Amino acid sequence: MELHDVKGKVDFAIITIREDEFRAVLDRFPGETVESQNRFYRVSRVPVSDGSTALVGIARAFEQGTGEAQALARQIIDDLDPHWILAVGIAGGVPDFEHTLGDVVLSTRVNDLTVHAVYETAPAQFAMAGGPSSQEVIKLVTALPILESKIQGWNTRESIGRNRPPVDWSKPEALYGDEKWQERVLDSLKHHFGPSATSRGPLVRAGPINSSDALIKDTKTLQQCLDLTRNALAVEMEAAGVYRAVRSGGRETPFLSIRGLSDIVGFKRHPDWTTYACHSAAAFTLALVRSGLAKRREGTPPHP
Repeated sequence: MELHDVKGKVDFAIITIREDEFRAVLDRFPGETVESQNRFYRVSRVPVSDGSTALVGIARAFEQGTGEAQALARQIIDDLDPHWILAVGIAGGVPDFEHTLGDVVLSTRVNDLTVHAVYETAPAQFAMAGGPSSQEVIKLVTALPILESKIQGWNTRESIGRNRPPVDWSKPEALYGDEKWQERVLDSLKHHFGPSATSRGPLVRAGPINSSDALIKDTKTLQQCLDLTRNALAVEMEAAGVYRAVRSGGRETPFLSIRGLSDIVGFKRHPDWTTYACHSAAAFTLALVRSGLAKRREGTPPHP
């Protein structure tokens, strides 16, 4: 298969950053290798519920950060001209009663907090950029609660291929942050994992995400970000760059960030949650592609 065979026919281009994210996606999207001038792609044909076939291109950035993500997204647009771009991987979650470790967050808005000022004696100040997702993305993610039957089964043990790791907040060093933040984290963990909690697979929730070049595990920094973006669900390091790329061309490419929550900021979780979150995000992505809910470009010729 050559690049010219797939350019303009790719329905979904998947961007991953970390190797574990990449491998979790590759496990679910077998296919062939296609080479462009600058990189290799995995190209996969995925059966869709309506009897058609979706063409999926997959690539990995060589490092974290919004700049590399932006460069990769631009290369993908030039090489593949996909209808959708999906950034699939992990993120840190804001403690909440509605989502927790292993759940999947879908972006309805990308809050770009890359530009900020750091002072000696004052809190950091952030200049917020980014913006809402395209109408095609909003139409999809806001309707998922009434379309759940189309993606059912994505969150089972068989689909994810992993058991949920343990959650233990009893150790003195398990929680961090000020007293108020620790209370917020503990309340959320007890709600999801306490003795009275119902055992469940991962859930999917849509909402704004914060993105910057910083790996945020510091509660004070996160709280400063939340003062600007109070309804953000998660923090990560690439969506802002992809968002810039999809808005910079002649045609705005629909972009959706799909993030498994590997962390709750303020809690030192079991390390296996990283792998679990990679696979929960990848499992949801496969279910979404198979469902046919994300409409493909009109006039795209049938795939062989």
